[in-house]
Amino acid sequence: MINKGDAVVLYRDPLTNDPIALADKCAHRSVPLSAGKIMDGRLECLYHGWQYDAEGKCIHIPTILPEKKIPANAKVRKYSTFEVDNWIWIHPGTPEQVEKSPLPKFKFGWNEVKKDQLTGYLDLDIDHSLLCENFLDPAHINFTHTSTFGNRDNATAMNVLCKFYNDRIESFNSTPLKELPVKAIATFYPPSCVTLRFQDSANPNTRNDLNFYSIPTTKGNSRFIWIQRAKFHPPILEYIPGFNWFFDFTTRRFIKKVILEDYVMLKGQQEILAFGASAMNSPVSADLMIKVYRNWWRKAMKKKPWFSGYGDIEDIILD
Repeated sequence: MINKGDAVVLYRDPLTNDPIALADKCAHRSVPLSAGKIMDGRLECLYHGWQYDAEGKCIHIPTILPEKKIPANAKVRKYSTFEVDNWIWIHPGTPEQVEKSPLPKFKFGWNEVKKDQLTGYLDLDIDHSLLCENFLDPAHINFTHTSTFGNRDNATAMNVLCKFYNDRIESFNSTPLKELPVKAIATFYPPSCVTLRFQDSANPNTRNDLNFYSIPTTKGNSRFIWIQRAKFHPPILEYIPGFNWFFDFTTRRFIKKVILEDYVMLKGQQEILAFGASAMNSPVSADLMIKVYRNWWRKAMKKKPWFSGYGDIEDIILD
């Protein structure tokens, strides 16, 4: 399996356009192959020019004597890859394990095909568990995100209920005191996926979703992957030259701005928790999904996944 700190070099085969994932360590002197380049369809190490084929086998050493064979151990590990939902997925297991595994796919809020999909990622110095917790918290939106999509006037009393399924947990405000323009349901798919599905109150056929993955990288750090499936403009605008580029550009800036609004709170919270503070002191009904997530987290950490090292969110220690 891929261990903490294992690096992967990813490139496309010039002939087939297939994604190739190899261990990012030259078999010669253990330098990163990702510093090299593609030459004649092969990945060439920048240090001594060793070239590797798509299977990770070294097939050319410029300085080897003509009568000598390339050493049998001059090869690097190849990982199985899949290209699904505009992302390249790397399987860390053996070929036998790959055959038994289902094809990867993203979880989406609405179980339907949508063409209008935009995706991206951010690397954050925030623990992945705090990100998941934040995405499942409906009460913060109208206060933290007032410069993007939140509105203090939409804040209302919340009685959050949870529904439990075999593969997920859903939460929603069961008794809002005021009719909101958009209804939202948050879903947590263990271990690190949160989907938010939205439905227009006036037009139930208008349905969009936001889908998040919080991938732990190191303790206190994570990669935030987002997929937005929404359409906020009439299709006729897409015929305007440059409109799609402009829409993609502004949407990515908007998503980043939303996350940076959360970042201020989460970064400060993480630093305070590192000094032993409690993450929740006076829970209210709106915090039910947060409590459910935290209970799952405590149980999951007993299994000691690779990113373990602390038993609860309060025990985050910044290295």
